[in-house]
Order: sequence, then structure tokens, then C-alpha cells
Amino acid sequence: QHYFIQSNLRMTAPDSHYHEYTIPLLLLALYIRICISFAPHSGYQDPPTFGDYEAQRHWQEVTVNVPLVDWYRNTSSNNLSYWGLDYPPLTAFHSQAVGWVGHSINSSWVELYSSRGEEVRDRKYVIMTF
Repeated sequence: QHYFIQSNLRMTAPDSHYHEYTIPLLLLALYIRICISFAPHSGYQDPPTFGDYEAQRHWQEVTVNVPLVDWYRNTSSNNLSYWGLDYPPLTAFHSQAVGWVGHSINSSWVELYSSRGEEVRDRKYVIMTF
């Protein structure tokens, strides 16, 4: 009977091998995200609002350059009629984190006002990967 219990424990031990698949699955997910970033998006080269990509980019512009208290208010620095931030704060903080990544690579990607409507390929890859 003692052998049977040990045998059962050995049979359940392979669960500990799932960590072998973690890194390959994460790399596969990252690869898929990067491949998707090459595809055109809604509103691609369609002024004046340029679609979903521009909304994400603009939210990064706002969260990086505008004080937190003004993220959801219409101000001279934050025109809510142009892709106003309309998601909860946790999403806004994610936009800010991605915006800071983009800003550290090239600050012009998230410059207030001057980066609107620009569809720079490298910025697109960074934004859509995160």
C-alpha cells in the first residue's frame, strides 16, 4: 500500500514540468503580437482622426504630457473631442507606461500636438507590441 501512494505521487509529478513551456509560449505570443503590428489598422491613413492606432497613440501623448488631474478634463492641453481618454485609470496608466517606453526611444512619438496623425512604422511596432 505504501508503494501505491508513492506511485501515485510519481504519476502526478509531471505537472511540475509545465514551466518548460512557459518561455516558448511567451515568445510565441510576443511573435504573434509583432506580426499583428505589421497589419494595417482601422483608420490607417484616414484623416482627421486616423482610427484606433491614433487613439492609442494620442492617449499616450496625453498621459505622458498632461498632468493626471487633467486626463479626463477638457483643457487647452487636452481636447476631449480629439480621442479623449475614455477608459478607466488603470488603462490610462498602461497607456502612460507604453508612452514612456516610446518617449525613451524617440520623444517625438508622443509630443503634445505635433505627433498627431503621424504613422511612423517604428512607433507603430512599439505601441502595438505592448
